[in-house]
Amino acid sequence: MLRYALSLIVLTLSLWPLAQAEGEGAADADAKTMQAGHEAFTSGDFKKALEVWKPLAEKGNSQAQFYLSTLYSNGEGIEQDVFSALSWLTSSAQAGYSAAQFNLGNRYYHGRWVEQDHLRAAQWWRKAAEQGVPQAAYNLGSLYYHGQGLKKNKDEAMRWYRKAAELGSDEAKKVLAKLEPGQAEQPLAADAGSKPKSEAKAKDKPKAKPKTETAASAKAAPVDVPKPSETPAESAVVKVSTPAESSEWIKAQPAKNLAIQVYAATQLSAVESYIKKFNATDKIAVFGFVRDEKPMYAVIQGSYASKADADAAMAKLTGVSAWLRSYGSIQKLMVE
Repeated sequence: MLRYALSLIVLTLSLWPLAQAEGEGAADADAKTMQAGHEAFTSGDFKKALEVWKPLAEKGNSQAQFYLSTLYSNGEGIEQDVFSALSWLTSSAQAGYSAAQFNLGNRYYHGRWVEQDHLRAAQWWRKAAEQGVPQAAYNLGSLYYHGQGLKKNKDEAMRWYRKAAELGSDEAKKVLAKLEPGQAEQPLAADAGSKPKSEAKAKDKPKAKPKTETAASAKAAPVDVPKPSETPAESAVVKVSTPAESSEWIKAQPAKNLAIQVYAATQLSAVESYIKKFNATDKIAVFGFVRDEKPMYAVIQGSYASKADADAAMAKLTGVSAWLRSYGSIQKLMVE
């Protein structure tokens, strides 16, 4: 019996590298399938993207679940269905996909598709922030600072603002400059959970107030720290751009650059209305295309030379369903 047991152990150990290799092979195959879906999507073949991503999503691939949610949300390749969109988004978030966690937090914060719940928004943003999503960390800091869904806690707010700043959030850096005058240029703590150096000792803080400031006035002066916006802010700097005005700019972009698509509709008036409410963080443009023999108009933002730059820009957009597509695919799809 002992000899038999030992032979089983040896056999199991000998098969382990093979099982591991098979697992890695399956992961590589899924990655190639995901890429095929992405190529179909960026070329405008949404039905093909759906055919590729849905089986993966049903197998539990969290990235495919997130993309499938986008297709259902926008009615691309399939009839628009926000219930299915929410279901797949939630599955992706629960499986640990950070972009889904961030977007689901947005849904709960704004009360879109779901009943508004700032506490649940905080829970999902925390998960995304812990995975390195800068806007999620910033939003969580804002919830702590303003006491939305969470008990007001300035220490926790500062911790998450610093975490967001470490991850590259310009908004967080501006808030820190307001809340910690004179400390904004200090190196940020490597561990967002540790006590920042600027708060470690009282002697690190300014010892004297400016002569023009009294203790009473300093205490009374409010610090303007923005909340995550309840509704998209009207942008005074964004001008509605027609497809004709956008065409030359789009054609001038390198084909490998990426754009963030945020909206599409059959009526240009709907696009114009959307842009007026869209809180853009970069240059926007509109292009026309044809889907199922119907004219459509899409809104895109920015031109990014790398996926990292595009992802960072996309993380700053709140309350929108956004996705990336290459300018090469847009230039092929665009109808002037």
